[in-house]
Amino acid sequence: MPRESRWVGVGREGSVAVSRSRYRQIQGELQLCETGTNFTVAEEGMFEGTSVSFVLSMIVGSGIDLVEISRIQQSVKRFGQRFLNRVYTPAEQAYCLRKRNSAESLAARFAAKEAGAKALGTGISHGVSWLEIEVVREPSGRPTIRFHGRAAEIARGLGVAHVALSITHTGSLSMASVVVEKLP
Repeated sequence: MPRESRWVGVGREGSVAVSRSRYRQIQGELQLCETGTNFTVAEEGMFEGTSVSFVLSMIVGSGIDLVEISRIQQSVKRFGQRFLNRVYTPAEQAYCLRKRNSAESLAARFAAKEAGAKALGTGISHGVSWLEIEVVREPSGRPTIRFHGRAAEIARGLGVAHVALSITHTGSLSMASVVVEKLP
């Protein structure tokens, strides 16, 4: 018996792989017959098999932020430990301050915290504080965000199951992007 090919669809409800018998194609989109939900076609036959492969996740928020490294460097120079203690957890400080150019790492984490607060829909000081959003590293070395206190409560309320964080910097700018996802 031949295996039925699958489509991967991406829509407001997240990503899903479905069998041909469970959808109808309408002008480049898939519509799940049971719910009427539309998904954009990603790739035909990406998954092969006899059952629905998986439902990945649904994006519930995203945030992005860009920070001038010199601005963070000036804040550290002007306010010293008071600034560091107000914005960064002890673990973040230890990680960044051991770097040759600590201002780049501090600025990247500053941008990540801002982006994380935006992804939660609050922004900093409009619901969460700097220390409630912490940039940590997974065992693989990949950065991610851990929410604490009020930020964790908001994340739980949104049903957040996964946080995707991307950080980058040049000699003068640091940028971070955060996407918070929940399982359907």
